Amino acid sequence: LSNTPRFRPFLDAFYSPEEEDRFRCATLDDNRKQITGFLLIVAGGILVFGGIRTFSPEANEFSFGAVVNDIVVLGTVATVQILVSRTELAARVDLLVVGIMAALIVLEVTGIFRRPVDYFGHYVLDVFMIMFFYLAVPIPLHYRLAAAISFTACLLWTFYFHKVFTYRLYASVVPLTFVLANVTGAWLACRHGRLLRSNFALLVQETETRNRLQHALNDVKTLSGLLPICAHCKKVRSDDGYWGLIETYLSKHSDLGFTHGICPECFDRQMKEFDERRPPGKDLPLA
Repeated sequence: LSNTPRFRPFLDAFYSPEEEDRFRCATLDDNRKQITGFLLIVAGGILVFGGIRTFSPEANEFSFGAVVNDIVVLGTVATVQILVSRTELAARVDLLVVGIMAALIVLEVTGIFRRPVDYFGHYVLDVFMIMFFYLAVPIPLHYRLAAAISFTACLLWTFYFHKVFTYRLYASVVPLTFVLANVTGAWLACRHGRLLRSNFALLVQETETRNRLQHALNDVKTLSGLLPICAHCKKVRSDDGYWGLIETYLSKHSDLGFTHGICPECFDRQMKEFDERRPPGKDLPLA
């Protein structure tokens, strides 16, 4: 990963597909847990707001069609949960969650037609549903945008072509609320997604740096303890009990290398001994 993460314009995804795939694979287990919570909330919402015993507003009687819709959606939620828990590919998880979001949109839009034409209270719940799509569903932002905008378009269609306005103020307030919900939700979702990816990039860089340092430390060989050395010839004794040159021992047990030369004191001593052994009257040959 680069030092400064690059993101796609107006989205929360990494600019590099490889970096994005790496992030999605690393966070798949956490996303599964979040999706499970999302599905539980969906199931609870269906039971509470949809109702197992749904009555039509006109006849105040049991609506069999509404119950069938609830049962179908609940069964779909349970099926998706099973598939999500067994799927190892993030792309398939995304498609499964998108399917649930589409089912929720269909369920809510069809439910609007079972409500009175002058009832607008459900739009408050619809605004929360839009924000819920943006902030509680751990899938790529472009999927959430598509679902939320499609849902908003359906809501506006029912608002203008199905409802009967009691107050003219509704004609401007309700659409403006939907637009603000989408803008705010998309902005928060994008900022949150980019923050998660930036933290992930920093974590990857820290891990790679730590691994490089550990690898460098493993390559460094250090010597410690007492080393037996001959007081006369300066040979050292190895762990096997053999005596050898100190250069050989250090080269074997460290990364040291040796190049031979002669110090001034040894040079003078060697020259003195050579002069003493040289026959009288015989000079050194000139180079």
